[in-house]
Amino acid sequence: MTNDKDQFESLGNIKAEAFKVPSWATGPGFPSSDEKLGESSKSRHRPATPEAPEDAQHGNPSDVSEDEEEVWEDAEESVAMEGVTTRLFSNGELEALISKAVDFKTKGNTCFQAKPPDLDNAISYYKQALDCLPAVDKSSDLTTSRTPLPTSSGSGIQEITDEEAEAIQESEKTTPEAEQRKALEIELKDCTKACWGNLGACYIAKNDDKEAVAACTAALEVDSLYVKALQRRAAANERIASWSSLSSAQTDYEMLIKIVGTQSSQASLYRQKVAGLGDRIKVQQEKEKDEMLSKLKDLGNSLLGNFGLSTDNFKFDQQEGGGYSMRFER
Repeated sequence: MTNDKDQFESLGNIKAEAFKVPSWATGPGFPSSDEKLGESSKSRHRPATPEAPEDAQHGNPSDVSEDEEEVWEDAEESVAMEGVTTRLFSNGELEALISKAVDFKTKGNTCFQAKPPDLDNAISYYKQALDCLPAVDKSSDLTTSRTPLPTSSGSGIQEITDEEAEAIQESEKTTPEAEQRKALEIELKDCTKACWGNLGACYIAKNDDKEAVAACTAALEVDSLYVKALQRRAAANERIASWSSLSSAQTDYEMLIKIVGTQSSQASLYRQKVAGLGDRIKVQQEKEKDEMLSKLKDLGNSLLGNFGLSTDNFKFDQQEGGGYSMRFER
């Protein structure tokens, strides 16, 4: 203990001025002495959000300037709905979002149907509509999933308690809220696929076939039997005319035949498309193979040229039993 005391005494007198905050650390952006330690600058300057306390939401309106309010509202509206599902919204909130999206979609339709079509603004409005919409929840199901019921040993007869029976009866009841939710989910799905499909039509009109394929594919992810999206994607892939795109177009036309029915007048047109694409696919397949082999040959020549050789020095002979043998020629 004596040694410890001597060590502390050897430090001398400590002046409080040594711990005084320097002048450069007292300006804006540094916490003052009356602010809580650990409180971040973001928490001190963050605007009120729906999760903020009531007094923060309903304070004096004069405390926030109009410019700050506009900036915050613009920031909120610019947040994309990508990855956000309908489960985060009440029926009223979802209905408001769909209504806003439908307004944008209607404006897009007006631009698309104008003479001449205003394609750029139509695309902009369709994208704004999609930004308003949460992602379609493909796993949503208004019916309650049931846990497998226990069975009595040996008899194979399912046994449930009175509480379980009551729970099953409650799950089978349809409430007005559930009916409204189901209708909103259908409306959301229809609006989403229509916006993507209309975007596909705009891109086709602009001869931007790759974007058209991407937009129609997004529509088909919402509804795999969406006829207009299948038609537009097939048409765009036909114009791209690569081996893979022609094969995709053929697959889409075959799906359209199944959807419209073999006796439909449209089915006859789709069958003609499928038949015609068969020959085009074979020709394009051979063309792309030749192009690939030519590129590989050029690559080989660029390497072999360092040794005074080329790919023409290597010959392949087919064997009677199958396969090939390679020989070298000068």
